[in-house]
Amino acid sequence: MDPMDLIFSRLPEPTKMRLLSEQARNGGGQNPAAGFETAEEFNAREEPPLTFLVEGLLARGQLAVLGGRAKSGKSWLVAQLAQAFDSGEPFLGRPTTPARVLYLPLEDKRGRLKRRSLMLDWRPQTTMFHYNIGRFNGTNSDVGPGLATVEYVAHDFDVILIDTLIATLDGHVSENDNTAMGAIVNALADIAHASDCAIVLVHHTNKGGMSDDVFNQLRGASAIRGAYDVGLLMDRRQGEREAVLHVEARDFETKGLTIRQRENGSGWDVVGEAKAIVQIRAGRKVIEALAETGGGMTADELTDVLGITRQAVGQQLALAEKEKTVVRRPGKREGGGRGRPRDLWYLTHQLPEGDLLNQDESLGEVTQSAFRNL
Repeated sequence: MDPMDLIFSRLPEPTKMRLLSEQARNGGGQNPAAGFETAEEFNAREEPPLTFLVEGLLARGQLAVLGGRAKSGKSWLVAQLAQAFDSGEPFLGRPTTPARVLYLPLEDKRGRLKRRSLMLDWRPQTTMFHYNIGRFNGTNSDVGPGLATVEYVAHDFDVILIDTLIATLDGHVSENDNTAMGAIVNALADIAHASDCAIVLVHHTNKGGMSDDVFNQLRGASAIRGAYDVGLLMDRRQGEREAVLHVEARDFETKGLTIRQRENGSGWDVVGEAKAIVQIRAGRKVIEALAETGGGMTADELTDVLGITRQAVGQQLALAEKEKTVVRRPGKREGGGRGRPRDLWYLTHQLPEGDLLNQDESLGEVTQSAFRNL
C-alpha cells in the first residue's frame, strides 16, 4: 500500500469525508497564482480578533511550545490542559473554553496516562487519543509523514497536544539541529494558522545551560523560537515543588506564573505571579536557617547567615509569623545591655520548654503544614 494511502486509511472517518469532499470541489488541480493577494483584497479583508481557548495563554490557530527539563512535570501539566478543555474547567486559574482535543501522549502511552487521569479525577468525555504517529522529520531535510497526519486532522479538532517532539523523530536527526527543527516547527505553525486549530508541542530544554533569557534553553532554540506564536517554559530547580511558568507571545501581553506541584504529584496549582518564587525561596532559606541552628536568631544574624537583604529577611519573618510557622521572643539587648531588646526568632516547635505556645498542639499542626508548603 502506498504510504499516503496507509495514512489516509488510519484517519478518523469525519476527516476522510472532509478530505474527499475538498478534493472533489478542487478538481484535483490548483491555479499557481491563487495564493497572490492584491492590495485591495488585503485592505478589504477583516481579520477576526484572537479567540482564546485559555484566557491570556492559548488562542485558536496558534502554535505553542511548552519547554522544560526532563521529569520536571511537563506531561502532568499537559494532562491538566487536556482535562480543562474536556471539562471546560479553569486551567491554572484561567477561564477555559471546552474544546475538541486530539491528545498524542507519545512518551507516556496509554497505561501511564490512564493512571494520571485517575489521579486527576478525569474521565475523558470528548478527547481523542493517538499513541503512535509517523516521524515528523523527513529523509532529506524535509518533513515526514507524521506531519501529514497532523495536517489532515487539524481541521477536525480545536486543539492538538503533542507530547513530546523527540518522540516524533527518528535516529537520523537531533533536537539541537536548527535546520531540521525549524522545518518541523514552521510546518506545525502553518498547519495551526491554516486550520484555526491550536497546537501545543512539548519540548525539552538543554541540560545545565545558563542564559539571561530562559527561552534560549530550548533545544534548537533559534529556529524553534522564530516559529512558535506562544512560548511556555517551565523553570524548575531540582528538589523544589515550585516552578515558574514563563510565557512569551507574539500577539498579546501576558505574565508568567509560579505554580506548585501537589503533594501527591498529581498536577499543578497556581501560587501567584512569576515573582512569587523569589519570596518562596527566601522564606525557605529563613526556615532552613532556623532549623539548622536550633532557632533563637535575630533578624540581623539571619541576614548575615543567608547573605540576603535585611528587608527580605524581615518580610519573610513577618509572613512566617502570620502563618504561625515562626514566633518571636525578646532576646539580646543592643549596645551591651542598655539598648532595646532584639527579637529572637524560633520555629514554632523550637520554642523553649515551658513556653505556653509550645503546648498548643493545633498550632504545631499548622506549623508542620506551613513548613511543607515552603
